[in-house]
Amino acid sequence: MLALALFLTLWGARLVVIDRFGSDIPFWNQWDKEADKLYAEWFESRDAKHLILPHNEHRIFPTMALNLGLILASGQWDARMESVVSAALNALVLAGFFGWVSGRVGRGWALAIGFVLTAVGSAPIPWENVVSGFQTQFYFLIGFSLLAIGGLLFAPAFSGRWWAGVAAASLALVSMGSGMLC
Repeated sequence: MLALALFLTLWGARLVVIDRFGSDIPFWNQWDKEADKLYAEWFESRDAKHLILPHNEHRIFPTMALNLGLILASGQWDARMESVVSAALNALVLAGFFGWVSGRVGRGWALAIGFVLTAVGSAPIPWENVVSGFQTQFYFLIGFSLLAIGGLLFAPAFSGRWWAGVAAASLALVSMGSGMLC
């Protein structure tokens, strides 16, 4: 229940920032990578090569697949919807981390860690990432890296959890350039 409360608190804090400062109009790299490369080619020829082609030094497959999925599901390109989903993904990664850690430490430490995650995760300091739906690659990288580390280090070799760790490490590789460090 504490992990769920943390998720809702973090997501709610990000939703307030998106409500106050977000925009339906895409900005930054969204025009180049999303509009010009991915969406234009997808809707003209169903060509999905830009899901995996590099964006600067990064291959951001999960971000591109998520955003293409959102546009296909809703029928329109909505930067605010991307921001809302990005905020949920950020909250899910932090709440998942909290759930994992709280099962391994005492209740007092779990509450302290939850307080720190709430304070850090709800602060509007990274507001530019919060209002941009094109920043999910950071959350995918962190989430897949944590899953990979947990699966590869804490599961017997070649077990189902271990292979899930391998899959998460592979997804971390195509989440951002630094996914290789995982």
